Amino acid sequence: MELAAYESRSSVNDIQLITRVAAGDAAAERELYETYVDRIYRLTFRLAGDDELARDFTQATFIRAFEKIDQDLKEKVMCSLSQQRGVGNEQWLMNIAVNPKEEIELRKKALFWAGQSGVATSELSGLYTRMTDEEMKDALIFTFSQRQSDRAAMDKLFDIAKNEKTPSCAKRRSSGSGSHVIRGHSSSSST
Repeated sequence: MELAAYESRSSVNDIQLITRVAAGDAAAERELYETYVDRIYRLTFRLAGDDELARDFTQATFIRAFEKIDQDLKEKVMCSLSQQRGVGNEQWLMNIAVNPKEEIELRKKALFWAGQSGVATSELSGLYTRMTDEEMKDALIFTFSQRQSDRAAMDKLFDIAKNEKTPSCAKRRSSGSGSHVIRGHSSSSST
C-alpha cells in the first residue's frame, strides 16, 4: 500500500513539475532533468553499450521531451481554455496565434480555439486585415467559415472572396464554379 501511495504522489509531483516546465520555469526544467537523467542514461547505455552514444541519446531524449511537453501541454490548455471562455482566455489564445516565435501549426490551432471560444468577429476581421502570413489567413478564413450563424463572419468571407488579390485567394476563387453564394449573399464572378 505504501508503494502505491508513493507512486501516486510521485505521479502528481511529476505532473506539477511538467506543468511548471511547460510554463517556462527553468528551475523545474533542471529538476526534471536531474530526477530522470540517471535512469535514462542507464537505459540508453544498456541499449547502446557505449558511454558516448548513451550520453548523446540521453541529451537528445531530453531535448525532444522538453519540446514535446511544451507543444502538447499548450494544445491541451488551448482546448480547455476555449471551452471555459472568458476574455483572459481568449486573449491568451490570440496572443499565441499572432506570435511569430510559435510554430505555425500551434498558431493555427490557437486561432481555431480562439474562434471556438467566441472571440469577437470584429477582432478576427481586424487580425485578417493585419495578417501577412498566407497560412494564417487561410486559418482565419476557416475560422470565419465555422461561424455560419454569424452574419459578420459571413460578410467577411464574402468580402474576402470578392476583394482579395492574393495568390491563395485567386486560387480559391478559380477553383469555384464562378457563382458564389454565401448565406444571404450572392455574386457572379466575371473572370
